[in-house]
Amino acid sequence: IQPFGVQGESVRLRRGHAELHRMRSADLADLLEGLGRAERRELLEGLEPEAAADALEEMNARDLNDLLRDAPVEQAAELVASMEADEAVEALREMPPEERDELLDAMAAERIEIPVIIGGKEFRTGDIGHAVMPHKHAHILADYHKANPAQVELAIAAAVKAQREWSQWSWE
Repeated sequence: IQPFGVQGESVRLRRGHAELHRMRSADLADLLEGLGRAERRELLEGLEPEAAADALEEMNARDLNDLLRDAPVEQAAELVASMEADEAVEALREMPPEERDELLDAMAAERIEIPVIIGGKEFRTGDIGHAVMPHKHAHILADYHKANPAQVELAIAAAVKAQREWSQWSWE
């Protein structure tokens, strides 16, 4: 048993912080729903953003809304950005308009870099394109690397290789 949360509190985890990523999303969601504000923050800080987002998607709407409202706006923005789009929309829909706008502004302020990914390997070509907001084209959300002809050939070879494996899978 490893202590968790504020010193003197009775919350304890059977697994260490390093093992949290092995827990199922639903179990993490149950754990988050049962924790107080400080403990939730500590648990979320110990998770990769994708694992945290998966857990949030399993939470009931009220607890999710409370968690997002209690988190620092930057952390809440990162969590919402990591969630599946439909789940993020649901979470944002439940927020008061002024809090939702603050969260969306924080999300829009981040500019990310998107590499070319082929067979799980990242390529940064230096030939950059821009992903912009659909309603505000002057606002760049991300810089993406464009594939060159050699990388297109690599992608085709990776797809052919992957097809050999998945074509053998059963339909069930």
